[in-house]
Amino acid sequence: MRHTDLGLVFIIIFICFSTVTDSRMVITSDVGREQIKYNNAIDTAVSDSLYMLVEYDDGQEISFNPDNAIRSFFSSLCINLGMNYCTQNMENLKEYIPVMIFVLSDGYIVYHHEYTDDGNKVTDSFVKSEKKYFRYEDDKYSYCFELGDNVVINDGLQTLKGNYNDIAKIYTDSLASDEEQYRQVHDRIIIDSLTDELKMYTSKEYLDNGNGNWSFNIPYGSDDVWNRTVSDISLIAVFAGYPYSDTSLGYYNKFAFGGARIWKKE
Repeated sequence: MRHTDLGLVFIIIFICFSTVTDSRMVITSDVGREQIKYNNAIDTAVSDSLYMLVEYDDGQEISFNPDNAIRSFFSSLCINLGMNYCTQNMENLKEYIPVMIFVLSDGYIVYHHEYTDDGNKVTDSFVKSEKKYFRYEDDKYSYCFELGDNVVINDGLQTLKGNYNDIAKIYTDSLASDEEQYRQVHDRIIIDSLTDELKMYTSKEYLDNGNGNWSFNIPYGSDDVWNRTVSDISLIAVFAGYPYSDTSLGYYNKFAFGGARIWKKE
């Protein structure tokens, strides 16, 4: 392993977001200033995290390190919210992040809260999922989609990976042989996989297992965000229930998305 050669690999970070305000919130100039501060803090944290996501390249593939990225996210968020930089403050901030998803080239990893009840108290842990894949099956084949044009296909006897146009030449009766249908299914499976995860970990039923005192609606209809998840390595983060300095004004909630487009110099 070697650290990514920044002369060969470039990352463009772009941020798009929507801020969801609490229904009890009274918009004042003070709250407006705090919103700007919090927006900048979460956007910077997402950008810093994506920058640290790429660990190294071997000339053929790029390797990702979500653990480095998650540490960068919370350290950046802590500093830009004006907190003292320390482990305890970073741990405390996890209370306001119900879910984060790193979308990688061939799957995704979810960081979320896991609640365990031993009968006396509920323990809240911020945990990392195993890598999950964008899977689809039809009557003949099973598929694992990737963000670009590559796909892994299994016919029950063998597994092949390659560009879906090349796969179509081998499996002429597969989904890959119909480009329009392939793109539709590819995009739908990726978006549905991610939105299902977000829906589960921001649901009232799930949050009620912990100490959730807020509700959150994911902007499912925002095509600008979701269309990018099918092509770009990205980070989706929900920052919610963070109190304003005057807690009577409600809580700050935000759905944040950042994408990294990575390519090699010719």
